Amino acid sequence: MRWELEHGMAADAVKLARAWWPVAGWVADPAWTKEFADVGERAAIELRDPAALIELLTMAAECADLAGDWLAAEARWVRVLSLARAQKKHDVVCATLSTLGNFYRRWGRLHRAMDVLSDLVATCDRVADTRGALVAQRDLAVVLLDADRAAAAVPHLVRAVGVAAEDDTVEESTHAELLIMLGHAYWRSDKIRAGREAFSGALALLVDIDADGADYVRSLLATPDGGSLPVRASDALEQGGWRTRPP
Repeated sequence: MRWELEHGMAADAVKLARAWWPVAGWVADPAWTKEFADVGERAAIELRDPAALIELLTMAAECADLAGDWLAAEARWVRVLSLARAQKKHDVVCATLSTLGNFYRRWGRLHRAMDVLSDLVATCDRVADTRGALVAQRDLAVVLLDADRAAAAVPHLVRAVGVAAEDDTVEESTHAELLIMLGHAYWRSDKIRAGREAFSGALALLVDIDADGADYVRSLLATPDGGSLPVRASDALEQGGWRTRPP
């Protein structure tokens, strides 16, 4: 790749980088991986091809993430975000903000996760991406619940539930999951009655489509006031025990 770049064949260097990134993560030499990334990026810059640069930076970020090199992954994701914004690529901006939110959550940097997911909500709102905003609101609420900020999660979940209720393309199971999350947020904010109302709404949606889900909601409704809500084994993920699958 270096030889090709030095001899005016930047396009070939980009092609090689694109082809080899899927296996580059197998190399247990951080210095080699960094040089490999740098050469590919220089080739894309020489070509003046922002799309290629975004693609190679994304591959490099994913590789660094898998290798546990948090700082390198963060630096590359931030560059991807900056380039995508400059190119006005809304889909790439949103995907990158979502990835960064999950990345920071896994890293334990919950305040950074809150920042990028708040940015994602605002970005979706600016282009009237209602469904994207729903997902962003839910993911932001997940992080707020992880950070024991249940009261702050409530308005985001209220908005997401409202969108789900009005959008016929949102599945009932997704609507119910949002109501369950909202019920948990209310409960943890000492608003027990509001929590029970949210759980009842979820039960009404699940009773005819998901017997196990309905049974779980019944267990929530059976919890005494002030008691600890039961958590499904399938939800016991990371700090907060919340799934973040897309609707």
